Amino acid sequence: MFDPADETRGPEDRASAPRDATPADLMTLATSTASVGDLQRLVTMPSTAAERYVDLGLIGKGGMGEVRRVRDLLLGRNLAMKVLPSETRVDSVLRFIEEAVVNAGLQHPAVVPVHDIGLLESGQFYFTMQEIRGETLEQRIDDAVAQWGERSDTEAVDTQLELVAALARVCDGVAHAHSRKVLHRDLKPSNLMLGPFGEVLVLDWGLTRIEVGDDGEAAGAEAESFGPSSAVSGSRRSSHATEVGTVVGTPAFMSPEQAGGNPHAISTRSDVYALGACLYNILDGNPPYDGAVTDGVPSVVTGPPVALGARPRRYPNGPRIPPELKAICERAMARDPEDRYQDARLLALELSGWFSGAQRRAEATKTLGRAERARSTARAARRDAERLEQRASDMMMMGTPPFAPVEAKRPVWEIEDEARAKRASAELADVEYAQLVNAALVQAGDSDLAHAMLAEHYHDKHQEAEEAGETAAAAGFELLLREHDAGRYTAYLDAGGRLSLSSNPSGATAVLYRFAEVDRQLRPEFERNLGSTPIRDVELSVGSYVVQLSHDGYLDTTVPVVVERDRDVAVARPREIEPFHIPLPRTEDLADDECYVPAGWFRAGGDPRARNSLPGQTLWLDGFVVSRFPVTIAEYLEFLNDLVDQGRGDEAMEVAPPLPSWEEGKVAAGDRENGVVREADGRFALDGPEERLRWPLTMVNWDACSRYAAWRAERDGVPWRLMSEMEHEKAARGADGRPFPWGHFLDPTFCCMRLSHPNPGRALKTPVDEYPVDQSVYGVRGLAGNVYNWCIDAYSAMGPTVTDSIPTPPDPATVVGPGRDGVHRIIRGGAWREDELSCRAAYRDSPPAIYRDTGLGFRIARPFPA
Repeated sequence: MFDPADETRGPEDRASAPRDATPADLMTLATSTASVGDLQRLVTMPSTAAERYVDLGLIGKGGMGEVRRVRDLLLGRNLAMKVLPSETRVDSVLRFIEEAVVNAGLQHPAVVPVHDIGLLESGQFYFTMQEIRGETLEQRIDDAVAQWGERSDTEAVDTQLELVAALARVCDGVAHAHSRKVLHRDLKPSNLMLGPFGEVLVLDWGLTRIEVGDDGEAAGAEAESFGPSSAVSGSRRSSHATEVGTVVGTPAFMSPEQAGGNPHAISTRSDVYALGACLYNILDGNPPYDGAVTDGVPSVVTGPPVALGARPRRYPNGPRIPPELKAICERAMARDPEDRYQDARLLALELSGWFSGAQRRAEATKTLGRAERARSTARAARRDAERLEQRASDMMMMGTPPFAPVEAKRPVWEIEDEARAKRASAELADVEYAQLVNAALVQAGDSDLAHAMLAEHYHDKHQEAEEAGETAAAAGFELLLREHDAGRYTAYLDAGGRLSLSSNPSGATAVLYRFAEVDRQLRPEFERNLGSTPIRDVELSVGSYVVQLSHDGYLDTTVPVVVERDRDVAVARPREIEPFHIPLPRTEDLADDECYVPAGWFRAGGDPRARNSLPGQTLWLDGFVVSRFPVTIAEYLEFLNDLVDQGRGDEAMEVAPPLPSWEEGKVAAGDRENGVVREADGRFALDGPEERLRWPLTMVNWDACSRYAAWRAERDGVPWRLMSEMEHEKAARGADGRPFPWGHFLDPTFCCMRLSHPNPGRALKTPVDEYPVDQSVYGVRGLAGNVYNWCIDAYSAMGPTVTDSIPTPPDPATVVGPGRDGVHRIIRGGAWREDELSCRAAYRDSPPAIYRDTGLGFRIARPFPA
């Protein structure tokens, strides 16, 4: 050790040293007997400090002197100059010189570069280094703690990420020092500086110790940066290394072995412990030990600190402690050095790996926040659209019917346009939502929250598609739901329903068919035999089915049913628990050209593509019989001629179809296409090819159709009438709400419409049995094309009155009488010259009852049983 008495020797007694001494020479002196004077001569440079540096003022003071800001005149820059006091012990001088030499030898962005070392004219030792600006990690933690309760969760997480990222760069710098066999021994938040541009610097290498191996080499070829290998033998360290029983460092952050005062036990893992303690401080807001020293014994010696998260945090509203970081911290601060990371490099890799993932997760969290805002926008837009749609509907209902003039409709149209814009905004927001959540999955690599959000989104979309009868869309959303669901919707996806069904008489054989799409048409495919009625709680998967009931002495009856998720399907009237006994018709109850539509539930309205569609709802209709085809020209001629035979020729003339306006004047020329004409004997006949007798009758108003139905009722002895609009929709759609009688897709070859003809300019009606695909599940033909059908209902914007899910059919007695011609009536179905939107089963219109058209006919219906 140095003798303090050496400091009093004169210049003539001091050993001389070359003026071009290197830092290696300083390390030689650090292991030999020397005086302060020797050291002063050793570091005297050719040019004096006074010639190069201009003092700009004090930066700060400490136990080892002061730091001043100086201007480097040689290179034109500001530096920090660390200066020892004039009266300094030799061991302090050596520690000061070693700090400069160590800093100079560590070439890393996290280590403050040392530029110069020497003596001032006053004889004080100094070295110059980069001027440090910023705040310490300790200050940054304290600032975060003070503001955490006022910051958002996102800001809190961002701050946590920032501090952990800074510590990872500190670990990288310390790892560099470890690779050079240098230990810091005093790592703590107050010695870690964070610069304004992301710089991270490890300060105060004053307690540095250089690890030297038994072969006398510090770090192979790099050892010369700190001193000649011949200067040290065995395992000696720097001359100022702490002796056994002496503790250096900061108790709250030092390792147990360092706090125990045994220098031989200190290693790179001791610095790792201190770095772990810094991480503890970041995560908890408190140092690992509050009372660092008790009765002269550092707390770290007596036992581990309070576990992370086990005591009240300084910032209870701060970010949670990530379990991965807690595990990293606990390993770094393990009591046994063998259980810690081997060196700071491994700790740096762990923290950098976590930070990289956490940064992506944080970005993903922000993206998910944007997604939630998009979803809120979508929901608000839908609510606004529904409100506007209801308002427009109320206005129509209150006195703006379809036949009103444009001036009366314009306010309704404006509201409808606004509603459509809201719907479009909601759809766009939905797309944005899905895109953002998927982007979050890419950012985070994987995210349970993102998967859960997508699963919820696709569950909602799947429900909407199923309720709308959009099977293809529903199938796609189901695949996406299964892809992202973690189990929350398993029961929903796997759930089916239970079918209960009864017949009158009982004992009917029940065969189940499931609808499947073949050639763009829904066709029933055999599923299984259900046994005999009554059927109770038969479990079925979700889907659209038809049950075929067969019984000796009765006609086969088709009962379509829709099985929904986790819902009993009982063919029972509203508010009734027991299944409804579906009447089976006897052979004599129906003619060949009549179809039976049994009682049951069906989906009505709710088709946004159908013009004037009613709102979607599930309704119950009692059973009825409907003519398989629209009333033909042949059938109507029979009606007219019967009136003539009864002496009611004038009445027959009232209901006879007139010529279309474009055919008037053609009779004399003999080029009329067809028509009903009255012959010389007063009877009516078809003026045209005989095969056109199977064409549907057109050019009759609502009153004429009603009179025909009354005539048929009288002739047949059954209560024939015009169809109600709900009967028409159920007969066309079955139970599952399909948009067309055959399914979800329209091809012009499926029904008689505008595009069904080679030459649309010469399009005409066709015989009623021309298009076999245009047939509903009940066997009713031509409900989507050829001709519209007059319905019995007077116009109402909201459709018929519904009570307990049962629409009230109009009473024929109330719709036939004086003034009836001025009432607007509902028409349903498609027509030979119309487009797809008019062919959809939910389409409805309301011309005046006196209206006649070549695309408008009718068909008749009656209740069953009567």
